[in-house]
Amino acid sequence: MAFKRQLVVVAVACVAGWLAHGVAAAAANAPPPQAWVPLRATGAGAFESDGYMNRDLINGKPVKCPPFVILPGFSNADMDYFNPFNQGYETSLVAGLARRGVTSYVLPLERKEWFNVVRGFREAAFWRGAAPPECAYGWYLEKVRATVALAREETGAPKVALCGHSAGGWLARAALGDGTWSTERDASGQAAAIVRSEDVVCGVVTLGAPHFPGAFLKDRGVQYVTVAGAAIRGAKDAPRADPARRAYNSYQLVCGEGETDGDGCVPVVSAHLEGALQITLDGVKHTVDTPNTWYGTDENIGR
Repeated sequence: MAFKRQLVVVAVACVAGWLAHGVAAAAANAPPPQAWVPLRATGAGAFESDGYMNRDLINGKPVKCPPFVILPGFSNADMDYFNPFNQGYETSLVAGLARRGVTSYVLPLERKEWFNVVRGFREAAFWRGAAPPECAYGWYLEKVRATVALAREETGAPKVALCGHSAGGWLARAALGDGTWSTERDASGQAAAIVRSEDVVCGVVTLGAPHFPGAFLKDRGVQYVTVAGAAIRGAKDAPRADPARRAYNSYQLVCGEGETDGDGCVPVVSAHLEGALQITLDGVKHTVDTPNTWYGTDENIGR
């Protein structure tokens, strides 16, 4: 129930955040030539997959690594992970992963598509915190499954790792659901086979994602890594325009405690899952519009 209530809070915040941030971001970003281009390399990461090999562009060593499917956060578009605020491809999360040998697919997403969440506002269950994620985010989850299918088909990898930034992190967990990824159907439309989440996804990495515990599919082979930034401590008495005051308000909304550490949007305590490999990075901020300090910089990827 608490997880579903969280969906209500962040959905409403999504619309406000889009208005405050999305227009500026759209103007600052130049769209990539293609949103679907798989970018290759390899690196010794937390996950291994038997079906995909590539070469590390940093040291030239072949390393076994599954493709990553990057899931954008609220008010973000796919371009933010290719060319963050027009800083250039080389500064992007995709480029940083590629240099370390990770083939990346970014879920194709235009900023305006986040307004699709308002569809859920018509449902009474949404406001009671009793609606399933599909109520407001079914359109996003469909994109997740389509992008995962493309990554598996093009790379030949049997499984992928989901890498979710901000809300993309808990939407990754929503896509995993209760362990049923999808139900395949035969030519007549009848249910033919159930595809389990652990047969498609080998792991989940979340970057500054607000969570409700826990790592439910860990015992079924899905590995969880939660990454939190500790850059700003919330301060109730700070000036209104001060990042510490804004952080206080955000943390208070997410976890009920404003005077704590976090990435400026999500407090550390809410960014980690019990049962996951937990990584806290000092000085790392939440949003892509802080291109030198957010999770996706080359330096922070290397940490």
